[in-house]
Amino acid sequence: MPCAACFVFEVTCPVDKHSFPAPLSALQHVLFRPLLLAILALCLVPTAPCAAQGPQGQAVQRPVAQQSAPRLERTEVWTGSVLSATFRAGMCTRPDGSLRGVFLLTHSNGQTDVYHLYGHAEGNEFEARHASGHVLTGTYVDVETVKGRMRLKNGMKFKYKGHRHLNAPVTDDCAPLP
Repeated sequence: MPCAACFVFEVTCPVDKHSFPAPLSALQHVLFRPLLLAILALCLVPTAPCAAQGPQGQAVQRPVAQQSAPRLERTEVWTGSVLSATFRAGMCTRPDGSLRGVFLLTHSNGQTDVYHLYGHAEGNEFEARHASGHVLTGTYVDVETVKGRMRLKNGMKFKYKGHRHLNAPVTDDCAPLP
């Protein structure tokens, strides 16, 4: 019995290119794609033995530590205020210093602006930019504090200070969880 962890290298189901009367429309493509992928999956034959099978084809149970890859980024959530607005920011930093995050700025009227930031951190300093031209620079003061400046694309500058929550849960795109 084939193992789900094996890679498949050979397709053994020939498909007649004249079986469809006309090219599929975009809607038909979206509707039929899962069906076609399922059919193709049934037609694939593994050509190599499965490394995850033990003697007599029995599945080998791997330790949990090997099954899930460790997160390669340091995650943090910052909370604080700028003028009359509050912010929550999720930040993810890789060991090479690359930085990405989502900055949620909530105004006093309840409206929330979302900014996806990308940048770099080196030592205790960082700089992150939004596609619109806004720039967030700052310093990791200590394990609990971050401070810096936001410079808007029109040149206005605002100081901010926030509380750092290290190893905080964030979404896949580094947005802070509620």
